[in-house]
Amino acid sequence: MALAVSAGLFMDLVDSSALATALPVLAQEFHRSPIELKFALTANLLMSAILIPASGWVADRWGARRVFISALVVFLLGSIACALSNTLPQLVAARILQGAGGGMMTPVGRLIVLGNSERSELVSSLNWFTIPAIIGPLIGPPIAGLIIEHASWRWIFLINVPVGLAGLVSILKLVPRLRHPHPGRFDFNGMILVAISSIGIVASAETIGMPILPRLQWAVLFSSTVIVALIAIRHILRTEKPALELRLFAINTFRASIFGGAVLRLSLGASPFLLTLLLQSGLKWTPVESGMVMLSGTIGSFISRFMAAVLLRRFGFRPVLITFALGASLASAFPAFYRETTPAIVIIILTMIVTLIRATHFTASSALAFADVPVALNSRASTLSVVVQQLSQSLGISLGALTLYISTLPTHGTIEANSFILPFIVIGAVGLAALPGYLALPKDVGQDMNGRDPRRTAPKLQPLSPSVEGESGSILEKRTRHSAGH
Repeated sequence: MALAVSAGLFMDLVDSSALATALPVLAQEFHRSPIELKFALTANLLMSAILIPASGWVADRWGARRVFISALVVFLLGSIACALSNTLPQLVAARILQGAGGGMMTPVGRLIVLGNSERSELVSSLNWFTIPAIIGPLIGPPIAGLIIEHASWRWIFLINVPVGLAGLVSILKLVPRLRHPHPGRFDFNGMILVAISSIGIVASAETIGMPILPRLQWAVLFSSTVIVALIAIRHILRTEKPALELRLFAINTFRASIFGGAVLRLSLGASPFLLTLLLQSGLKWTPVESGMVMLSGTIGSFISRFMAAVLLRRFGFRPVLITFALGASLASAFPAFYRETTPAIVIIILTMIVTLIRATHFTASSALAFADVPVALNSRASTLSVVVQQLSQSLGISLGALTLYISTLPTHGTIEANSFILPFIVIGAVGLAALPGYLALPKDVGQDMNGRDPRRTAPKLQPLSPSVEGESGSILEKRTRHSAGH
């Protein structure tokens, strides 16, 4: 069932990674620079982040299965629109439509898995659910390389149609209908504030330091974004059932997992964008050759699927998260030192190692996020975690593009191998910010999820429903402090 549900996520990630491989070709066809093509990548992620806050409420209101199927259909329509695009604005608009479907598929799919899994099976279920999510970005580049070599780039999106139809059949057969209580009134005002804040954050990141907006206009954009974000936070903390439940960050395990995963997903967002340009523009590799390098990471991702569960049972969540967060940060900087003289086998092996380390970390991090979240709040926790993931990957692309642009200033925009030293070192260094949160976790954190201590259960937190104005989140905070004391 988990694999059937993850089909939509698989297609979304295959498209994003395949599109990254096709950027140099699309840049020539659309008469744009490769850096400008980043908008086609971030537009999809941004639209997903905007709609995700409504996904939990919509799934509870009309049923997760029905919503997931509808979102998959929208995604397929967006794929067809991408294939018919002839200009960059058209491609960006089609990617936004794809993002509308993907924005619902990912969190709702996770809710389906969570709703049909026992707590003791949660790590295993999420493990299978994330397999396509890991494989998708890896097989997308070689598929794109082969398509570009032997056919039109438009087939990158058209192949989604048969895959999507097969996914629909599997979902109809394997995914049961889940009954949910009526979720009540939706926080429409909160969603609008979150959407404006998200757009402002991504727009500010996309244009900072770039010759797109004058400094004064950028300052106005950034200042306005900060103001709206503060208003959104104030609204959320005063609302009983907000569009995004930020009070979940009072849970130590959730906060550490989401923040740690977010900073490391910056490299996950930036790496395909940067590595493709490095191999094709810097090292003069063909799309097929660069795509095959990314495919080598599939071996590492498969190994991590089984290795992660073993490591978590043997050592626990805290040591695994600390070790692999540090390893992922350092490994993300490896491509900074690739040159034309670097043997291809070395690049292939290092790509496999980097993927293994990242996948192991994300498996542990994703599972730990729900360690102390009560079942009643799974929907809101899933929504918040996916929003952070989408925004962090989008910001990763922006960070990669900005540092690459700065690196190409001395060469007047010409992309060389040396242009990638700064970008890869920066995204590697950013990942180190995850370590303080993981170091602060208790040594026995998450033991009830890996089978080492079956007597331990998650804290019995109640749904957030503050009855006194001005005390929003107090129930969660008090119970979290109580559980931490044990």
